[in-house]
Amino acid sequence: PQAGVKSAPNGSLRLPAQFRPVTPSGRGRPYVGYLRGRGFAERDIERLCAEYNLRFCTEGFWHNRIIFPLMFEGELVCWTARTVNPNERFRYLSLSEQPNPEHNPAPASRSIKRLIWNFDELTTSRVRVLAVVEGPFDALKVDFYGRTRSVRATCLFGTGVTAEQKFLLADARQCCDCLVIVPDAGALSNGMRLFSELSHLKPRLLPLPRGVGDPGELSQAQVQTFFDDL
Repeated sequence: PQAGVKSAPNGSLRLPAQFRPVTPSGRGRPYVGYLRGRGFAERDIERLCAEYNLRFCTEGFWHNRIIFPLMFEGELVCWTARTVNPNERFRYLSLSEQPNPEHNPAPASRSIKRLIWNFDELTTSRVRVLAVVEGPFDALKVDFYGRTRSVRATCLFGTGVTAEQKFLLADARQCCDCLVIVPDAGALSNGMRLFSELSHLKPRLLPLPRGVGDPGELSQAQVQTFFDDL
């Protein structure tokens, strides 16, 4: 099996040994630079990486990627990985439920489309706003900088929503006053379709400010004021 990838005694995954914590020194430096380029303040990056357990990998199938470990009911069940190389063909790769001897002999317990990002955290306390966005970096930006305003975020790992994701969103909906769908700029039709599919959860649709392409492009100040009128 792939080095470091194996099941823990209780059946949950373990992160591969080559998935190292993102730190501002040594091999982690380029990944810190990438986060800085995504609009995270230098002073916040160390805390950001520690709180969300962000990892990086420099070898093998997952090389040149920032790793988002995905937890469900207290266990690691999957991960998704975003490349820092702008020339990479696939921006995101995710652990599959199907074993693959080349890159994931230990399969995911749940695929990304059977999860919503940060589910465990979203169901532990009540918040004012829960934002539903497309990708992990969108959710990371809104969640990290929105928490002081009682704003949390999750993502669907794409534009569509599965039946299992609907059930998880229903659980998370019980812990927020307002559920908000925030589509990427130019993708309002996707947002309206999602709005329709989640109508039973009474969401609101909130377009981004002019000039902002996706929620991950929001500045800290924008995140902290964007949801104030809800």
